[in-house]
Amino acid sequence: MGFGLQFIQYKDHKLWVWYRQIDASIGLEKVTLFVEPFQKDTKQTTPNGSADTSAQAEEKAQYPWQVLKNFINDSLDFEQKEDEEETKIFTINEKLLTWELATEKLKRPMGSVFISSEVKNDIVNEMERFLKNKEFYASHGIPYKRVFMLYGPPGCGKTSLVSALAGKFNLNICFLQMANRIVTDNVLQKLFMSAPPRSVILIEDIDALFGQNRKIANENQAVTFSGFINALDGVGSPEGTIIFVTTNHETKLDPALLRPGRVDKQFEIGFAEKEEIEEMFNSYFPDKKKRASMFRDSVAGNRISTAEMQQHFLKYQGDAELACKNRFELVDTTDGRRANLMRDPSQGSGTSWNLLWN
Repeated sequence: MGFGLQFIQYKDHKLWVWYRQIDASIGLEKVTLFVEPFQKDTKQTTPNGSADTSAQAEEKAQYPWQVLKNFINDSLDFEQKEDEEETKIFTINEKLLTWELATEKLKRPMGSVFISSEVKNDIVNEMERFLKNKEFYASHGIPYKRVFMLYGPPGCGKTSLVSALAGKFNLNICFLQMANRIVTDNVLQKLFMSAPPRSVILIEDIDALFGQNRKIANENQAVTFSGFINALDGVGSPEGTIIFVTTNHETKLDPALLRPGRVDKQFEIGFAEKEEIEEMFNSYFPDKKKRASMFRDSVAGNRISTAEMQQHFLKYQGDAELACKNRFELVDTTDGRRANLMRDPSQGSGTSWNLLWN
């Protein structure tokens, strides 16, 4: 909505919204609501022209307030309904140095993330246990926050998993871009402390933040190593905060980052195995399930990411036959693995798998 006077039709009522900017330097804005018609007469009359009784006059006087009350309540109900269907994504407001709503996206279902079912169930159970045990943390004097690290090759579903978990547990996502000169150690602490309730703070590629001797590795970054680990320690963090950090190279991380209490649990999100390959094939080609097991056995073990498979299935969407015949496109041809794909592993080394699709 732009600044100025705006008209809203609410049921049988006309509302006017006056949206003003009070102080642009600090993002201060003001909204005023009016209900039409405006009551300018001091004399109260009924529609037939006779004088109102005191009860009728009182009802008339309360009319604008009742309309506004109903409008606000209906708006809140609508917002709550949208919250049940969407995940709110927050980013940094660079003027106020706090969080602002960037966008809202439809919740991602857990079934659309193709990772090991064991890992998926493990992390879901961890989050359920955490969200239900606020009293346990309080009774033991433990900061009520949790830090999870997801590690593994790029394109295997780390960020997608965070999005799906946020949807499942009705949480916001606060995306924290560390390679930003405005994010100093103090600002980082402020951002952790001001995260909206029921939020996940997502910090990606933490292996790229610091080099040898804990020096800042990115010229656009202001946060120091000590400032980062102090923020992870959770002093002053709002209760119930869940922090996800991701990395493609866990072996490059300083051990101080990974000590208990700083990172509570680590989960490996690796290349697609047989289970994930078959599930993903079936999700894109649900009427070709007989093909799924053959596709699975042919490409499994070739260090293929789910992002690569997604691109492959999108390229041949609606055509399972072509997706299967051109499965070799998923494999790097420089190391001889393409030749292995051309054979049906269930039939021995001499059978051309292409024959299975004719």
